[in-house]
Amino acid sequence: MIYVGVNTLENLKASGRVTRTGAALGTVLNIKPLLVIRGERLDAYAKVRGTKQCQKQLIASMQEYAHKLRGEGAALRIGAAGSFADPEEAAHWEAMVKEAFPEDEVCYDPLTFSIACHTGPGAFGMGISSSAIEKIRKGDLA
Repeated sequence: MIYVGVNTLENLKASGRVTRTGAALGTVLNIKPLLVIRGERLDAYAKVRGTKQCQKQLIASMQEYAHKLRGEGAALRIGAAGSFADPEEAAHWEAMVKEAFPEDEVCYDPLTFSIACHTGPGAFGMGISSSAIEKIRKGDLA
């Protein structure tokens, strides 16, 4: 499971994922969508006011998912990513993730172009790699 927070609604509007009216209203209200990628599907997960709150929601969701994986005794690798133009913003996001997952290996990479072209600049995301993920896919873990 991969979560992606979106900083601007412009690219989602341009791709037709958000209507013009929805993008205008979301921009005025400072709504930041949190998206989830499950398999090949990209779906809305939450709508949060403000980028910092969206980042906190994303981390909390990933911590919940990590807790489920740790129940199987799995070692986790946390991947953080972003489409930040400013290297300081990228470093800040990486530091937030490392602080939230101090016992796990955390690596940071730029967000892939295939996702960044839909989410726009300033997007941020996370994913978890673990041997227990295959058990969840097969339905062995609740």
